[in-house]
Amino acid sequence: MTAENSIHTTTATANASSEAPTSSDKDRFSPLDWSAFFETKRQVSIPIELDPSNITFSVYEINREKTDLPVIVLHHGAGHCALSFAATARELRTLVGDRARILSYDVRGHGETTSADQLNLDIDRLAKDLQNVLLTLYTPASSVTAMPELFLVGHSMGGATVTEVATRELVPNISGIAVLDVVQAYKDFAISNVRHWCETRPATCETVEQAIQWGVDSGTVRNIQSARVSFPGMVKRSSTESTYTWYTGLLATESHWSSWFDGLNQKFLTIKPKKLLILGGHGFLDDEMKAAHEQGKFQLSIFADAGHAVEEDDPIRTAKELVEFWKKN
Repeated sequence: MTAENSIHTTTATANASSEAPTSSDKDRFSPLDWSAFFETKRQVSIPIELDPSNITFSVYEINREKTDLPVIVLHHGAGHCALSFAATARELRTLVGDRARILSYDVRGHGETTSADQLNLDIDRLAKDLQNVLLTLYTPASSVTAMPELFLVGHSMGGATVTEVATRELVPNISGIAVLDVVQAYKDFAISNVRHWCETRPATCETVEQAIQWGVDSGTVRNIQSARVSFPGMVKRSSTESTYTWYTGLLATESHWSSWFDGLNQKFLTIKPKKLLILGGHGFLDDEMKAAHEQGKFQLSIFADAGHAVEEDDPIRTAKELVEFWKKN
């Protein structure tokens, strides 16, 4: 099966409340549509010979039709969605213009991506998913010989995933990777925080605005404008149609969380492409990573005013750092 046979384009808009805002809070936290940030949205079904789990990814793109360009691939973190990179993607488009394609997709078990194996977030599965997305989108009949230049960018779980793909050389022509706010030293801290985040997140929300407000009030995202586009991609109408529930039941995937961190330092440090590590204001490095940075093995940026979701909290600086790094390759 070729990529063309397995791709479907949709003109659906981002999941948003159909009710008009009736309060100042609703105005402040009103949803923003995905189309203000990306040009196209489509559903990409992976051929069965690549993945028997009947998976169809929800994909957002910029410059999709310009097939001769390199691709900046954006991979979101656990519990989030492709639209977590919406604000950064728009800034990237401003900076690179027509010199690159931009891709962001909902990971297995997240957003509007569907499969028969939604809870498998093991690092091996996530890496193969990224490989399959790239093969299906960019190589006719899944031939790796036509793969364009790739710049892989991943936040948190996504950072571990792009590192895994580069380590195992699952796709060719990777010119660089950027990892956002995840290192091996974060393991215990991060797993504890993810568990707390899942346990304190409300089971349902009456409106999309309420989900957005929780995202900001909880400190998940500090930038309201980014939360207004990302959080609508994280919720769906419940079966009763009277409330909204979360697409991702992240606690049910807890057995896979450790796999994101195991051996991450060595994987990151030994991959061939050039490497950028961006950390939020709470960021820290262990002695191994400090020594490697001092030896010039990777580029490091620390966003002192950002939280964990650096690409949402400071999309302008994130885009600028990514483009400046990408241009050096």
